[in-house]
Amino acid sequence: MAEGKGFKGCIVAVVWLVILAVLAITVRFFWTEPQNEKLQSDTGSNSSYSHEVKIQADLFSGYSVLRSDEIKKNLRYDGIRLTMVKDEADYDSRLEALEDGDVDMAVFTIDSLLVAGAKLGRFPVSIVMVIDETTGADAVLAFDQGVKTVQDLNVSDASFVLTPSSPSEFLARVVKSHFKLPKLGNNWIKEEDGSEAVFEVMKSADRSKKQAYVLWEPHVSQAKKIKGVKVLLDSSKIKGLIVDVLVARREYLRDHPEKVRSVIEAYSRAAHHYRNEPQGFAGLVLSD
Repeated sequence: MAEGKGFKGCIVAVVWLVILAVLAITVRFFWTEPQNEKLQSDTGSNSSYSHEVKIQADLFSGYSVLRSDEIKKNLRYDGIRLTMVKDEADYDSRLEALEDGDVDMAVFTIDSLLVAGAKLGRFPVSIVMVIDETTGADAVLAFDQGVKTVQDLNVSDASFVLTPSSPSEFLARVVKSHFKLPKLGNNWIKEEDGSEAVFEVMKSADRSKKQAYVLWEPHVSQAKKIKGVKVLLDSSKIKGLIVDVLVARREYLRDHPEKVRSVIEAYSRAAHHYRNEPQGFAGLVLSD
């Protein structure tokens, strides 16, 4: 009897050892090794890289591929470390950073590039790739309590809260021109530092004011969830006017054309990868 109990005890012990071994292998395969690989990628020595490229952009969700692990992986195969430099859609400073050599490449909309270049008095960059045409990712929104139609903004005390010298200012000016709002006062633009800052103003604003807010994703989607908020106009209604492009500093393009080509190819492969993923770009934006 005692021998039977001892034999059963051995069997139970063996079973538990097998279970623990399987768990250990699973944890190592699915967690430890991927985490170590990511840690090595993020903090490892520069010996695996022969070149670093710095790209400046804001956190607009349309640029999520540039911030993705997939494009970094693609560039790592070419020995290139990708460093993203974040700003709050300050296109004037972005162009100056390119001219000064602080960054090598950057993202602009064509209209914001033209405005920034006009202010600077020169264009120290070349367009190397069209990223996307913005269709609905930028929008003019308002509270229905204060602005039922666009024409409600045709008064002297109405205003647009937006990011200056950006696609949001361009979109606001399209609204002002297309819908003919001649009664808007001289101070109709209220400047904020980026879409997130505009969204914060919107959340705490007096909903009865004659005021519109110009946002880009992901804040457009967040704002639409607020009760009483409506879209007056979005970029899907003005196709071809807001186009995102990747630019390179002229000297960088001259000295490192193969690196610029690598960035373009890595971006294209990454975009194709996410386009064919089950979660697609929606999953990428959510994880960005």
